[in-house]
Amino acid sequence: MPQSTQDNTQETRFKPRQIIDGLRRIKMVVEYDGAAFHGWQIQTDPPVPTIEAAILEAFEQITATKPEDLVAAGRTDRGVHATHMTCHLDTFAPIALNKIQTGLNRFLPDTIAVREVEEVDQNFHARYSCVGRKYTYKILNRRNRSPLYHARAEHVPHALDLAEMQRAAKVLEGEHDFSSFRSAECQGKGPVTTLKSIELEKTADDIINIYLEGVTFLHNMVRIITGTLIEVGSGKRTAEDIQALLEARDRTKAGKTANPNGLYFTEALY
Repeated sequence: MPQSTQDNTQETRFKPRQIIDGLRRIKMVVEYDGAAFHGWQIQTDPPVPTIEAAILEAFEQITATKPEDLVAAGRTDRGVHATHMTCHLDTFAPIALNKIQTGLNRFLPDTIAVREVEEVDQNFHARYSCVGRKYTYKILNRRNRSPLYHARAEHVPHALDLAEMQRAAKVLEGEHDFSSFRSAECQGKGPVTTLKSIELEKTADDIINIYLEGVTFLHNMVRIITGTLIEVGSGKRTAEDIQALLEARDRTKAGKTANPNGLYFTEALY
């Protein structure tokens, strides 16, 4: 397997790196139902089903080799879904692009599918080249539960004030210290990030969609925002309370963390 590198070091916007002769970088867009998985990132102690592990295993099935690397734009948690998760896979295998997609989809479980494949320059990086991310959180807002949205939406059986939730959400737009909206386990460099937009809509089938776009998201940030907005919609908080939460910089002051089953990673922006 070739391991030599070119003499020149390429400068990218995230860090300098060497270009490896013969290495192919495959950009993929993956869709998955995360209900049965312990998140994206592979876990070995103990080994549990993850999206990354499933893709690695499927790739080895079609090439008889392991990828050199597999990196995603975001590491979704246990139970979280994705409609368009961008990742890159590095390999020396000479397999054709169409066979990569067809082969992976043959060996992946029915709950994971590769939507797109493209060979890209090694300077592309699924995580560090990403300049923005989009998420959607789904709330089923009706009295009765739905078998179709089981493990795919948060069920809130009482009426929610959508207008008040939207008014509260607008306070969160922009650059803020989101300490009140990140988990204690967050490993981000700091609590300050930019939420570029947040919009809410209710569909005819009683689903409230919360659409969020940001540069980076802190651990559990979307789910804590959602839990807090549900309290606003339930009359337990007001839109004016949100500014005080930002200023408090205290996770214990915000709402509960909404369930992971309503969260979807929907797009990585490059």
